[in-house]
Amino acid sequence: MSRFGMNDNVYMRTLCIRVKQKTPTFSGFTVEVDGRQYLLTAKHAVFGSSPTVEIEYLHEAKWKDMTARRILCEPAEVDIAILCPDRHLTHSVPVELGTAGIIFAQDVFFLGYPLGMHAYIPNITPFAFPFVKKGIVSAIVRDINNVQSIIVDGHNNRGFSGGPLFYYLEGCIKRPKIAGVITSYPHDAIPVYDGEKKTSLTVRENTGILIAHDIQYAIDIIRANPEGFPAPPQQPLFG
Repeated sequence: MSRFGMNDNVYMRTLCIRVKQKTPTFSGFTVEVDGRQYLLTAKHAVFGSSPTVEIEYLHEAKWKDMTARRILCEPAEVDIAILCPDRHLTHSVPVELGTAGIIFAQDVFFLGYPLGMHAYIPNITPFAFPFVKKGIVSAIVRDINNVQSIIVDGHNNRGFSGGPLFYYLEGCIKRPKIAGVITSYPHDAIPVYDGEKKTSLTVRENTGILIAHDIQYAIDIIRANPEGFPAPPQQPLFG
């Protein structure tokens, strides 16, 4: 049984990151594909066209520097950034990738750092420990740009962008599977009233809908461009 009420192997991959000396913070997570480690996050978190990006990540309560090469994730509308760090960042622990086996109304979980908030459990991990939220799969759709998106009934917040959306294959806690990268949440424009009188003003309200882009986009691009840092030896299942 996990120490946290769920499998640890996704927690241990999740990082609080930011572009060097800039705010706000975002979320990211490591994956291993064909023996190499990569850092995935939201494309809008590290927006730019330069071949490399200077990243900072929280480690031992301090911001640590890292240079990472970008691999362009296509199509351009996919809000996933694939980064190749200059070192391996986290332990390599078993986790599956993809949406095969996911079903509608299934429980899913997402990890990240809302508004930059985080916890520290130094005897467990030197990294900033992420918050966890839960939702259900409402739909898997293709948006107006033909990008496959996983729609979740779950309350997202700023700072979760780039974090992992995952589930347990066939409900088995020992089979965590990352389905997507958290990208956004739509807003609704709510009218502002002056007493009983409706004004021309509106306020943006979180709709409680989370959007994640399918991780398969990243896997396909990584396999065509195997440039990641060699992954450390895989360790036993934690949770």
